[in-house]
Amino acid sequence: MTIATDKRIAIIGAGPSGAIALDTFLEYGFSKIRVFERKKVPGGTWNDDKQVGVPVDNVLPTIDEPNADAPIPVPEEVAAGTKDEPVTIKTHNTKRRYEEASIYPELETNIIPPLMSFRKKPVPKEPTSNSFEKYGEADTFRKADTINRYVTSFFEGRDNFVSYNTTVEKAEQPEGPGTPWVLTLRKSIDAENSEWWSETFDFLYVAIGRFNVPRADNIPGLKEAAKIVPPGTILHTKYYRDPKHFSGKKTLIVGAAFSSIDIVHLVRDYAQAPLYLSANIVIAFILDAFKQPFVDARGRIAKIEVNKDGKTIDAYFEDGSVVDQIERLVLSTGYKTSYPFLEEYTAKYGGLVTKDNLLKNTYLTTWWNQDPSLAIAGVFTDGVLLKASETQAAATAGLWSGLPGSGLPSKEEQIKWETDRRNNQKLAVEWHIWFPDFGSILNQILQVGGGSAQLSKISGVDFSDSDELANYQLQSFGLKSVYWSKVAKDWIEKHPDSQDRYNKTVEYIDSIKWPKSE
Repeated sequence: MTIATDKRIAIIGAGPSGAIALDTFLEYGFSKIRVFERKKVPGGTWNDDKQVGVPVDNVLPTIDEPNADAPIPVPEEVAAGTKDEPVTIKTHNTKRRYEEASIYPELETNIIPPLMSFRKKPVPKEPTSNSFEKYGEADTFRKADTINRYVTSFFEGRDNFVSYNTTVEKAEQPEGPGTPWVLTLRKSIDAENSEWWSETFDFLYVAIGRFNVPRADNIPGLKEAAKIVPPGTILHTKYYRDPKHFSGKKTLIVGAAFSSIDIVHLVRDYAQAPLYLSANIVIAFILDAFKQPFVDARGRIAKIEVNKDGKTIDAYFEDGSVVDQIERLVLSTGYKTSYPFLEEYTAKYGGLVTKDNLLKNTYLTTWWNQDPSLAIAGVFTDGVLLKASETQAAATAGLWSGLPGSGLPSKEEQIKWETDRRNNQKLAVEWHIWFPDFGSILNQILQVGGGSAQLSKISGVDFSDSDELANYQLQSFGLKSVYWSKVAKDWIEKHPDSQDRYNKTVEYIDSIKWPKSE
């Protein structure tokens, strides 16, 4: 079943969220679709250095910089450019665009195939070669290359819809909410010249994800130290590539999120023991990743100074302890939520991102509450990202095509939904984290598009699985926890003198567990 429509849709991003959006909108009868991807290939965050073709430029990530990925100022001549006749202009950009890849050779998924797949098509059955050895099951996780090929398969035979190497520098509704979107576009020709033009659309679907612009906590002394110590001493996990970079090095990792897990376990046999970890919160189902005898876990860093040797770093912790002569400081501090092409326009209506790096003014974290012709996908921070993106695409297709029963509550009710959530201290902290209530939010999103039953019938998939997703996530990290516990046991057997450190680390990690036990 399709619902023919002549409405024009722009999709920004050709990663997982953009892939399923294009597939879904075509299925619902939309044909005037343009996908804009600033890299030269599809795949998004699952592209590696070779595929992206941008050298890794390891620099300190943004620290409280509001315009970290600022767009290039739009030249006046662009007004004369069209899709068929763009204007060629000498364009000199001095701002970082953070186009580097963010994956490394050893990367594997941290969730199992039922979550790492869209409902429409399962991810290929290509488990990691050591799956059984590590997890006791033959078919568990997938390598990054498998996911890359899976995502790019959605673009096969659809090149006519996609404009690669094209950056959206500006998106606005010149006549305000409720009117068409005008996108200002730039395609690089060479290092100095770009083609510029503009195109007009009825709907704008933003699918750029959240792993582009790295960010760092504003630790006193960090900026100053970065200017003095040798290159490679301080790095964000976005720029991690090789565990050999840590060989024999005294290492401190800041943050205990998912990327920290990989760094801790990939460098443990290379870096000097123990690995120091600065963490103030750890999600409950990944505790065992950090309960390791080779980890010395501590709290927040109060300040950083360059050691008197001029090459290493001294970290002063809030508890009064000090770790000196750190040779590798890894910032596992996440990414900035960044929509630079929308910032100028949406600022007139309160903006899209809070100072705490959270999405705002979007109903159900999907539709702009000023005008639902703008939808934003791919900001769910849990393992349900692919399933959530597929749900957002189907519901948006239903809403934009006017399916019977589709629709949003009043603007006042949308604003109240967000206000109530922010006024709830627990929910405000967990703004993008919906575990274990995936079913609740996803079913609300589906209802906007016309309801689960109707959308399932059109898409030919079963959207009623939303309530099962939390179990898949728990199963994923259950497998990982068995492996992490085995790693700890094996290490202690080989290094019995690490038992005391292990006990202290376990006690500290348990004390910062989130959420706290009832």
